[in-house]
Amino acid sequence: MKKMFLILALVAVAITQTVSAADEKVSPRLTQALVKEFSGAQAIHWQAFKGKDIYQASFILNHQRLFAFFNSDGELLSTGRYVAETNLPILVSKTLAARFADFEIKEVVEYTRDGDTQYALVLENSKKTVTANAYSDGGIAVISRKKK
Repeated sequence: MKKMFLILALVAVAITQTVSAADEKVSPRLTQALVKEFSGAQAIHWQAFKGKDIYQASFILNHQRLFAFFNSDGELLSTGRYVAETNLPILVSKTLAARFADFEIKEVVEYTRDGDTQYALVLENSKKTVTANAYSDGGIAVISRKKK
């Protein structure tokens, strides 16, 4: 659970930042792991999280933009994809309506690890941007708040 929270926190940061144009150089072990797990992946871009031993691959597979997180040994930690807010679980939608009624949902990334699905969210209103993690049971944990 602790590792999943770390991954989701990194995801929340990653989706709110622009990835540099230069891709990370990764070991052949990582590229082989990606090919093994996601045969046919195209437009692959890598990003390393400094000091975390976690690498993110973003790529296109079957006309869908996906993310995969690996450790340096090539172990798949989590997968993710952008989804529409209408695909959020009902409990999450209800919590968002209650707690963030004055916010617009800008981005939703669905992440799965070991059969557990969670959501990284970017919410905005006229005063601030909030990144948060949402859980299938309707719980929401705010990762960061940034004034505009």
